[in-house]
Amino acid sequence: ALGRVEISMDILPKGESIEVVQIIEAILENRNEIHIVNLLNDGAISNLPKDAIVEVSCVVGRYGIKPIHVGKLPEPIAATLTNHIAAQKLTVEAAVTGDRDIAYRAFLQDPQVSSKLTLEETKRLLDDMLNAHAKYLPVFFKE
Repeated sequence: ALGRVEISMDILPKGESIEVVQIIEAILENRNEIHIVNLLNDGAISNLPKDAIVEVSCVVGRYGIKPIHVGKLPEPIAATLTNHIAAQKLTVEAAVTGDRDIAYRAFLQDPQVSSKLTLEETKRLLDDMLNAHAKYLPVFFKE
């Protein structure tokens, strides 16, 4: 049996709480509505990694949230997004492990960094960023 639980919508960024309520209502009331949702790709966009998070139109109802199959993106767009996904994966791995080399590789993977900075400038930028935010990133400063 489902119980009632009170949850404060104050935990959500302003503007997003309405969408969350609409999605929850669509599931509970089996409305089969179309909503734009971020979820695991799992083939919704066939030429992006299955484990990437993508934002696509989905049908939302009692059975849950089901993506509407997009198919293949144009190759230049898929290539750009695949590179971005690779940088995100490296960033997450670096954040979890505290591995500065992986963080450096993530920076190099980003074309906004690699097209503007030398390798040495990129390393300094990473060090400066980590040092500036050390209290939030203790995993990078473990002894």
